[in-house]
Amino acid sequence: MEIISGLCALAFLGALVGLVFKKSRSKSKWIAPAALLGFFLIVRHQDGDAQRAGFIDHSDRRAALSSGISDSTIWARQRAVSTAQTTTTPPMSATITTVPPSPVERTAAPQQQLAAAPSPMSTANQAPLLTSPSRTSERAPSPPTPQQQAAAAMPNSQRSLIDAVEAGRAQYAAGANDMAKGASRPARRNALCNALGRTLSANGWVGRIYTLSSNTEGKGVLAIELAPDVYVKTWNNAFSDIGDRTLIDPGSQVFGSASSMRRGQLVRFSGTFLRSETDCIKEVSNTLSGSMREPEFLFRFSGIDAWASP
Repeated sequence: MEIISGLCALAFLGALVGLVFKKSRSKSKWIAPAALLGFFLIVRHQDGDAQRAGFIDHSDRRAALSSGISDSTIWARQRAVSTAQTTTTPPMSATITTVPPSPVERTAAPQQQLAAAPSPMSTANQAPLLTSPSRTSERAPSPPTPQQQAAAAMPNSQRSLIDAVEAGRAQYAAGANDMAKGASRPARRNALCNALGRTLSANGWVGRIYTLSSNTEGKGVLAIELAPDVYVKTWNNAFSDIGDRTLIDPGSQVFGSASSMRRGQLVRFSGTFLRSETDCIKEVSNTLSGSMREPEFLFRFSGIDAWASP
């Protein structure tokens, strides 16, 4: 069969060559298809014989015969073993071969380690990982603001009055009912009397101008904020001021100094409070809530100057 298939292949090749020449072209047209068909039929016949014998195809049978095996069962077992070995054997590129160092490399290795290790002197000269900031990198503290300077210059009596007001405010806010809230006012009265003493005077107190105006008669109306929502003030009308005499006379030194100032300006002032049985010093809010939350204490000014930083 193999000889016949070989002859068919040669006939097919010869027919292809014959197609080039005009004289043999007509015969070659028939010989080439016949030879190709014969070669195909012979290959199919050989594969069928090999499969009936238990092989995969004719090529598998030839491989078995070349290995000296004619039994398909033995060849199938041999083929399976060969396939398993091929699968489990790692490729050459994945194999890592460790080459022991040469005598020269073993001698040079300790010298390289000694060269890489830092010496005590070099380590001492290195800067530490965490260093304290240099003086040039330190930010100089910002100077205090005029408000901070004025707060620091408050007399003790002014601080005591502000503390008494803030304590009364907190007690009023914490009251569970109106009766408890009302008890905060007498407690504040005692604290205010202790802060001001018998004279009820203020000398060199510091604050910010809150109101700066005049009434219909041209008298000065002045209010100064001592702390947030804590004020000392004059009346703003002549009728309310009857008997209290807090409005500032236009011919006075206080009027002349205050008239050159502006709202919001820091000032240092002096004067006296007016005595009151309810609050120790006269407070002019219309309600208990206003008196405790934002007290306005009546005051007679005897002097006022612009605040000058020390």
